[in-house]
Amino acid sequence: MEVGAEGAGGETVLLEREGATDETSGEVLARVRPERGRLLVFPHACPHAGKTVLRPPKLLLRGEIY
Repeated sequence: MEVGAEGAGGETVLLEREGATDETSGEVLARVRPERGRLLVFPHACPHAGKTVLRPPKLLLRGEIY
């Protein structure tokens, strides 16, 4: 894993389907690393997992648009 000045870990992983573990969640569609100034927008209905933040900071902001 690449470690930058912003910290380590905290990736958002978009999955093919929902499962109890990474192994049962099917294909990983994307792994997105948190970076300063980046905003990740995706349909919340898309199965996803937030990985452990190994070295903070990571800010989480969630909004709903209908």
